[in-house]
Amino acid sequence: MRNIFNVLGWILLLISIVIGGNELYEYLDRGDYGLSRVGDLWARYAPDSLAAFQSALAQFLYPTLWDNLVRPLVLGVPALLAALVLAVVFLLAARIGRVEDSGSGRRARRRRSSGRLS
Repeated sequence: MRNIFNVLGWILLLISIVIGGNELYEYLDRGDYGLSRVGDLWARYAPDSLAAFQSALAQFLYPTLWDNLVRPLVLGVPALLAALVLAVVFLLAARIGRVEDSGSGRRARRRRSSGRLS
């Protein structure tokens, strides 16, 4: 499981570098700095899945959940910040799993030599 967390963490870190590079490019190109939001990037690159997510939330859960929770707290978060925080969380989870595995008290067995030369 920690390998999955490690891979996801590095992928999210790479995504945050790409987002940061894109925002730096836009700043240098236009001269104004505005952080891209998660909702803006989702609407730009996968609008069909965003609409499907919204309709599924309205149909299967609570319809006002979209307006009161998802839009401001999930889609309104800066994408760079969201990717960095998720990357750190996944990488720390992978590291904690690695520390717990190494501290489990198991010792590697050593092979005994039979005393014979081969």
